[in-house]
Amino acid sequence: MPHKTPRKSHKTQNPEVRAEQKAMNKVFSQVRIVVEQAIGGRKRDTIVVHGVRNRQENFEDDVIGICAGLWNLVLSY
Repeated sequence: MPHKTPRKSHKTQNPEVRAEQKAMNKVFSQVRIVVEQAIGGRKRDTIVVHGVRNRQENFEDDVIGICAGLWNLVLSY
C-alpha cells in the first residue's frame, strides 16, 4: 500500500509525505503497473476469462501455464 498524506491536525497544519516515502510510492506504482499489465495481457486470452467445462485433471493449470507462456513470448519480441 502506498504511503498517504497524514491528516491535518492542530500539531501539523500542513502535513506532507516525506521524500523517502515518495520514493517508495514511486517504486510501488512502477511494480503495480507491470503486474496490472501482465494480468490484463493474460485476460486477453478468453479461455482464461470464461469458465472451462473440461473435466480433465489439471487442465485449468495447463491452460493458465500456456497463456502465461504466450504472454511471455509476446513480451520477448
